[in-house]
Amino acid sequence: MMNEFDEHVRLVKDKFRVSEVREHQRNVLEAVYNGKDVFFMAPTGSGKSLSYEIFPILSDLRTGKSDSMVIVVSPLTALIDSQIEKLKACGLCAIHLTSEVESIPPQCKYLFASPETLLTTNRHQLLTPRVQNSLVGFFIDEGHCIIKWGKNDAKTKKAFRGHYARLGEVRSLLPASVPLVVMTATATAAARRDIVKLTGMHNYAEVVLSPNRRNIRYSVVHLPKFDLYAAFKHIIDDIEDNNTSAERVIVYCRKKEHCSDLFELFSTTLGEKGFANGTFGDDRTRMYAMFHSKTQDDVKSSVLKSFSEENGHVRVVFCTVAFGMGIDVKGTYCVVHVGPSNSIEDYLQESGRAGRDGKSQSHAVLITYPRCTSGNVSDEMKDYCKNTDCRRKRLLEPFNFVEDYSDMGHKCCDLCSSSCDCLDCYQCTSSLEKSLRTMLSTESAENIIHHVTPSQKLDMQSKLLDYRNTLVDERTLFHGIDISTGFTRALIHDVVKNVGIVSGPDILKEKFNFICQEHVIETWNILCEILENDSLSDSESVGSSSDSDTETITKHFRRRPLILSSDSE
Repeated sequence: MMNEFDEHVRLVKDKFRVSEVREHQRNVLEAVYNGKDVFFMAPTGSGKSLSYEIFPILSDLRTGKSDSMVIVVSPLTALIDSQIEKLKACGLCAIHLTSEVESIPPQCKYLFASPETLLTTNRHQLLTPRVQNSLVGFFIDEGHCIIKWGKNDAKTKKAFRGHYARLGEVRSLLPASVPLVVMTATATAAARRDIVKLTGMHNYAEVVLSPNRRNIRYSVVHLPKFDLYAAFKHIIDDIEDNNTSAERVIVYCRKKEHCSDLFELFSTTLGEKGFANGTFGDDRTRMYAMFHSKTQDDVKSSVLKSFSEENGHVRVVFCTVAFGMGIDVKGTYCVVHVGPSNSIEDYLQESGRAGRDGKSQSHAVLITYPRCTSGNVSDEMKDYCKNTDCRRKRLLEPFNFVEDYSDMGHKCCDLCSSSCDCLDCYQCTSSLEKSLRTMLSTESAENIIHHVTPSQKLDMQSKLLDYRNTLVDERTLFHGIDISTGFTRALIHDVVKNVGIVSGPDILKEKFNFICQEHVIETWNILCEILENDSLSDSESVGSSSDSDTETITKHFRRRPLILSSDSE
């Protein structure tokens, strides 16, 4: 038999056409329904906001009244405006509490406010009968800001927004029976303890999910010389070629100046092709935008609206941390960071804008450059940039979650991909990362073999594996192919991945861990066979084999196969 709580949840779902209340959402709602404080941590895109959206309706059903109201603390005006618009579209009354609001209307069910407003200009309104008699819940959205912004900075000795650390004072002004819910996507175990203490939570329930987002592949690309145009040429070309069908990308920058530099680069490079469907000159249809603390409110609203729609015209946004918290970003599967975030928590928050549906394969690409980790970057974030085992492991370590994600293989991160033996690794790499790594390999050696295609790499890997199988003898039964032949899968993977720098057998011997000259020579012959044949085939389809382009592609491979001499090692 359905209990009272479940019956009320069913009625709310039917009334507001909520398709599903997931288990973690139900656990939070039930705890608050029963008067308990809740610490609620769940990944971005997991529907944390549903808890405060439907709770006043649940409370009305329970009491038989219609005046239930919740206070929601939110860090950004743009985020508050977005949430209010969403609630009003459902026919619900929500207001943004500011110094201009003299009284709270009786039909209001959602009172959004900043910590500063609640503790200064509008503090007195917390003591009015409207609040004291009708408030049923106090929700703090983006609760990690209590620590991130509320505590004093180690260098400046000042807090960015000190009122965040004083939200416990707001709690003391409200009826003792009103439960507190702190919501966040990212809080380490230490941060959770501090938040509980600062807010005065007691007899509280913890609903804590792992911040791991399995549909996001993490990668780091280091650029020794940071050429903005070269780094973002792939995205520029995508917009130029595909207009509003271009991939949607969020680009996080460490400084507002970096946003401006990128905006200027795209403006100069794209010109009239930077506007949707031939609407040159209308800033409202520009396909790239900036979003930071100094961006005009109407521009912010336009960007947020576009990103809340699957096919919004804004395809690329250059932003700071001001963009993203709590925003329901749709149709975005690639997040780029130009330089690291200040902390692991920030990086998880920001990269979590990608693939919020939890299903589509998405990518978080971090571009590092000389001295980018100097300044206010945490040690954990520096380790993430420099580690050599697994990106995901380093991201999740501070949260004390023990998980097995060994099954993810190359879908986990760039480091796991480098040790994967399958043939699909390249296909699972983001198009931006492929572009960046191609640019790096082109710059890393004088004698580059250009235009090594994914299909050529697959052919190389297949033929090298075939050659490996010819080396098998009876010893393999006892030791395995890798040990008995010395021609390992890892060696094949490294050669194919870095074939762009191979200009001869001497480079193979110098750069890779071959155990004998015979393996070097046979590998060289296989590479030459594939690249020379493909290049000659291409030249026959477009013109004479003496064309300059064909000569450039094949100059290292037109030779007679090398034969191992009898006195070779």
